[in-house]
Amino acid sequence: MRAVTSTNLADFAGIYDADVELVSVTPKNGPRMSDVADLSRRAIKARWSQTPGDRAVTEEQVHRAVESEASACLVDEIDSATQLMADLLGCTGAGIRVATLNGPMCPRFHVDYVPCRMIMTLMGPGTEWIAHDEVDRVAFEGRTNETIPVVEGKEVRHLKAGSWTLMKGGTWADDLFHGVVHRSPHYAGDRLLVSIDPMFSKADA
Repeated sequence: MRAVTSTNLADFAGIYDADVELVSVTPKNGPRMSDVADLSRRAIKARWSQTPGDRAVTEEQVHRAVESEASACLVDEIDSATQLMADLLGCTGAGIRVATLNGPMCPRFHVDYVPCRMIMTLMGPGTEWIAHDEVDRVAFEGRTNETIPVVEGKEVRHLKAGSWTLMKGGTWADDLFHGVVHRSPHYAGDRLLVSIDPMFSKADA
């Protein structure tokens, strides 16, 4: 298995390659850092579902969660990412979560039980993950084991801040791969995180 890193949004199509576990793209025209810094200092916690690319709903939910002139950059990121996921995956809905964090939200290494998930860390350290071929399966499957489940001589990897990363999950269609092993970074500073799940039916909501 391999990971694709790029600055070209078109490279997200690589997620369909059987040997690709994630695609991480750092858009060339990302949000202004001053806007992101302003948002990361605010207490934001929001979750909703919507039709991909429905900017009016995105604006309503973001403005309900945070009052800031900088919130327009967050709307732009979510709107663009949901439209991309609809074009790429054919999903009819998107489940969105936005939060500012100052500690790990998911402290244990795990696999998300979804087909795939878009992770966008707009500020702060990115998600930690372990390449498929470098996961110590004995340690990972021992749920009371606090050992980091990486094989000897290998290291935990980190997603780049500012990137959009699409990770295959536990219900991806390929029976040969069961999802990217990852966790929130163990970091005490502020983070601004957006996650987006594709939805294909009412049951997904």
